[in-house]
Amino acid sequence: MQRGLSYDLHILALETMTWDEIDAMGVPPSPRAENIAAVHAERYLLIFGGGSHATCFNDLHALDLSVWNVLDQNSRVTFPLHKLDMLVQQ
Repeated sequence: MQRGLSYDLHILALETMTWDEIDAMGVPPSPRAENIAAVHAERYLLIFGGGSHATCFNDLHALDLSVWNVLDQNSRVTFPLHKLDMLVQQ
Protein backbone atom coordinates (compact mmCIF):
# COMPACT_ATOMS: atom_id res chain seq x y z
CA MET A 1 0.00 0.00 0.00
CA GLN A 2 1.10 3.51 -0.73
CA ARG A 3 0.94 6.32 1.79
CA GLY A 4 -0.88 9.51 0.96
CA LEU A 5 -4.34 10.51 -0.14
CA SER A 6 -6.67 7.65 -0.91
CA TYR A 7 -10.24 6.46 -0.80
CA ASP A 8 -9.20 2.79 -1.04
CA LEU A 9 -10.70 0.39 1.47
CA HIS A 10 -8.68 -2.54 2.80
CA ILE A 11 -9.39 -5.31 5.28
CA LEU A 12 -6.78 -7.22 7.28
CA ALA A 13 -7.08 -11.01 7.01
CA LEU A 14 -5.97 -12.07 10.49
CA GLU A 15 -5.26 -15.65 9.46
CA THR A 16 -2.64 -14.61 6.89
CA MET A 17 -1.85 -11.10 8.20
CA THR A 18 -2.30 -9.72 4.69
CA TRP A 19 -4.33 -6.76 3.47
CA ASP A 20 -7.03 -7.25 0.85
CA GLU A 21 -8.69 -4.41 -1.06
CA ILE A 22 -12.49 -4.26 -0.76
CA ASP A 23 -14.75 -3.04 -3.57
CA ALA A 24 -17.59 -1.27 -1.78
CA MET A 25 -20.72 -0.04 -3.53
CA GLY A 26 -21.75 3.61 -3.41
CA VAL A 27 -19.92 6.91 -3.61
CA PRO A 28 -16.72 6.89 -1.52
CA PRO A 29 -15.50 9.88 0.51
CA SER A 30 -13.03 12.25 -1.12
CA PRO A 31 -9.44 10.95 -1.11
CA ARG A 32 -7.87 11.77 2.25
CA ALA A 33 -5.14 10.98 4.75
CA GLU A 34 -4.99 11.07 8.56
CA ASN A 35 -8.73 10.43 8.98
CA ILE A 36 -10.13 8.46 11.88
CA ALA A 37 -12.46 5.49 11.83
CA ALA A 38 -14.45 3.42 14.30
CA VAL A 39 -16.86 0.51 14.11
CA HIS A 40 -20.35 1.01 15.54
CA ALA A 41 -22.74 -1.81 16.51
CA GLU A 42 -20.44 -4.32 14.78
CA ARG A 43 -22.04 -3.24 11.49
CA TYR A 44 -21.02 0.29 10.52
CA LEU A 45 -17.59 1.71 9.82
CA LEU A 46 -17.66 5.44 10.58
CA ILE A 47 -15.05 7.54 8.81
CA PHE A 48 -14.48 11.10 9.98
CA GLY A 49 -12.33 14.01 8.92
CA GLY A 50 -8.79 13.77 7.69
CA GLY A 51 -7.38 16.04 5.06
CA SER A 52 -5.92 16.56 1.65
CA HIS A 53 -2.90 18.66 0.79
CA ALA A 54 -5.00 21.86 0.98
CA THR A 55 -8.14 21.00 2.97
CA CYS A 56 -9.13 19.75 6.42
CA PHE A 57 -12.35 17.73 6.10
CA ASN A 58 -15.09 17.83 8.72
CA ASP A 59 -17.36 15.21 7.19
CA LEU A 60 -18.70 11.91 8.47
CA HIS A 61 -19.23 8.87 6.23
CA ALA A 62 -20.61 5.43 7.09
CA LEU A 63 -19.98 2.07 5.46
CA ASP A 64 -22.46 -0.77 6.08
CA LEU A 65 -20.13 -3.71 6.68
CA SER A 66 -22.89 -6.30 6.24
CA VAL A 67 -23.19 -5.49 2.52
CA TRP A 68 -20.03 -3.38 1.89
CA ASN A 69 -22.16 -0.39 0.92
CA VAL A 70 -21.27 3.27 1.51
CA LEU A 71 -24.38 4.82 3.05
CA ASP A 72 -25.77 8.03 1.56
CA GLN A 73 -24.96 9.93 4.70
CA ASN A 74 -22.78 12.99 5.01
CA SER A 75 -22.89 15.01 8.20
CA ARG A 76 -20.73 18.00 9.01
CA VAL A 77 -19.57 19.57 12.23
CA THR A 78 -19.26 23.35 12.55
CA PHE A 79 -15.45 23.47 12.27
CA PRO A 80 -12.79 21.31 10.61
CA LEU A 81 -11.02 18.80 12.85
CA HIS A 82 -7.67 17.22 12.05
CA LYS A 83 -5.74 14.42 13.79
CA LEU A 84 -8.57 13.64 16.19
CA ASP A 85 -9.33 10.55 18.27
CA MET A 86 -12.85 9.12 18.10
CA LEU A 87 -14.94 7.19 20.60
CA VAL A 88 -18.27 5.67 19.59
CA GLN A 89 -20.67 4.71 22.35
CA GLN A 90 -23.97 2.85 22.06
